[in-house]
Amino acid sequence: MSDNTQKKVGEWITWPQRARASNLAWWWGSLTVAVLGLFWLGWWGMHPGAPSCDGETMSPGDSCIFTNGGAKSYDEMAEPKTALAIACAVIAVLLVAWVTTVTLRARKPTPAEAASFSATATAYRASVVESVQGNPDDAVMAYHLELLDKMVTKALERNGIEIRGHQVSVV
Repeated sequence: MSDNTQKKVGEWITWPQRARASNLAWWWGSLTVAVLGLFWLGWWGMHPGAPSCDGETMSPGDSCIFTNGGAKSYDEMAEPKTALAIACAVIAVLLVAWVTTVTLRARKPTPAEAASFSATATAYRASVVESVQGNPDDAVMAYHLELLDKMVTKALERNGIEIRGHQVSVV
């Protein structure tokens, strides 16, 4: 019984778990902040303003000479950072697509999935109870049973599964 209970219960869930409204609000809020930040960074990359060299504003025709021997003209210093803007836009679009996909995939389990989860949890719990009864002084097994019950209850509540006797339903 050295298996990790959290891992086991997670493996029993065969459907994309339903997300709570508070989780979705956090995801969409975080996504909005990230996307706005990326778009601002992209806009800034495309509109850098007047270039400067050593703290002095450059004029057309000026060159900036660096201490390592390199030099850049006014036009090179003023050109938009197109690669940065494109990268920001791509990242923003990927973030939106990912959060949208996660949101759309989240769903309630079907009655068959809920019944399968309940049967697996019940059978495993019976084996743990048997081990606890066989060795009542084993505090690790007692903790394992307690943790198993908490995790199964949480999974049932989170996904709207109700068990009444041998009847399993999804609300």
